[in-house]
Amino acid sequence: MAFKIYIVPSFLLEEKLTDLLERVENANSLARRAGYEPEVISRDELLNYISGESYEPDLLNSEEILSDELLLLHEIVEISELKRMGFTIDSKTIMRAYPHTYEAHLTAMEVELRVASLIGRREHILKRIIDLKNYLKDEYLPGFLRKRVLELISLAESL
Repeated sequence: MAFKIYIVPSFLLEEKLTDLLERVENANSLARRAGYEPEVISRDELLNYISGESYEPDLLNSEEILSDELLLLHEIVEISELKRMGFTIDSKTIMRAYPHTYEAHLTAMEVELRVASLIGRREHILKRIIDLKNYLKDEYLPGFLRKRVLELISLAESL
């Protein structure tokens, strides 16, 4: 079997890195506008986390997450919450930290919904209401978080 080797000019890599850093800073600013202070997250932590193992199949790939300001914001808040709980962030954190991962996910969902309201992304809120209602049927939702999901549905419907 032959492998193709692609050489990417360093200026393109630098552009991508600069673009990612700008996106992360924008997401951090949006979080702050909603009253949330994110943790400092390295590029490697972010990329390893969003491409790592999960207890559920991913519906979005890393590129989709990194290209949408609200989805990127969500991941930054989720990672921040896990860091505050004392977890090391890498490609296995989601599995290792469960059910705390779900707690962090719901906190991230709240911040994401509040920011979506601030920036006028009503269609995103409506989509997330559907997602939240589906969480109530999720076999991985810990029983102690069911009430939190119901609270988030109420919040989203009020925005």
